[in-house]
Amino acid sequence: MKQEIKHFELDPELKKFCNKGPMSPLKIMCSPESVEDPIECLKEKFNKEELKDSEPCRIYIGKLIQEGEVDVNIDTTLQNACGTDLKMYCTDVEAGHGRRINCLVTLMKKKPKSLSEPCLDKLHERRDMWQKAQSMKIEGVEDLYYSIQKSHHANYLFGILAGICLILVGCGMSLGRITARAKERKAL
Repeated sequence: MKQEIKHFELDPELKKFCNKGPMSPLKIMCSPESVEDPIECLKEKFNKEELKDSEPCRIYIGKLIQEGEVDVNIDTTLQNACGTDLKMYCTDVEAGHGRRINCLVTLMKKKPKSLSEPCLDKLHERRDMWQKAQSMKIEGVEDLYYSIQKSHHANYLFGILAGICLILVGCGMSLGRITARAKERKAL
């Protein structure tokens, strides 16, 4: 984990969205010099809704949180807090597609006393984060732009939007000419 924390700067998306400019969240709120784990710090700021001033960073951290819900190996903090519990209760569960996390969440709901205290606390925290990340709404054109830009199908979606705009412009020009001709005929 220490290596991952140390080399968080190798994530080009994180640099692009959260470390741009002098007022970026990674420089002000979660600088590597002041916190042990900058990514975990950003996740906590996301959960407390303190990343509203940096929408691109908020969207990226939301996506990181959503990815962590699918695979416990992506979320090193959760993996460290629940490693023993995973080995004890979820070894027979195949990794991937959120199966191991589902195992832990099911235990949290049905037998919370069976999980260790750090794991239980981290699961409650993550559950809140996952819900907030899932409920991220597109609130304006800028959010729509960032959502499309982050999509794997960004070129396709921008192409569709451009096509719709061209069709609207073409229809407008055609209707404008038709109405102009109709006015000319009435005038004669």
